[in-house]
Amino acid sequence: MASPTLVGDEGEFGSVRSLYVASTTGRVECLNVDNGEPFWSMDLKKVSRMASARVNAAPAVEIHRDGGTERRRIYIAAELSNDVGLSTIVRWYCFEDEVK
Repeated sequence: MASPTLVGDEGEFGSVRSLYVASTTGRVECLNVDNGEPFWSMDLKKVSRMASARVNAAPAVEIHRDGGTERRRIYIAAELSNDVGLSTIVRWYCFEDEVK
């Protein structure tokens, strides 16, 4: 599992603290820091339609605030391969998470 990325300030009014985690099996999740429950999760194998997806680095998170809305862009690099493992590509993903 890659290192998790913690986002959100406990002292900031209205801020939602989240832990972004990516596993070496290609699962990406946003967890509630207070109880460990997932806000959302996705499987990069399904997103990429490849047999294997591997994430070896921590997700990078960019935060944009506009009024009462916080948009978080989550950047992830994944190594994808087909069934036989002969064809491997590296792909960058950017997902957007919106917090109100």
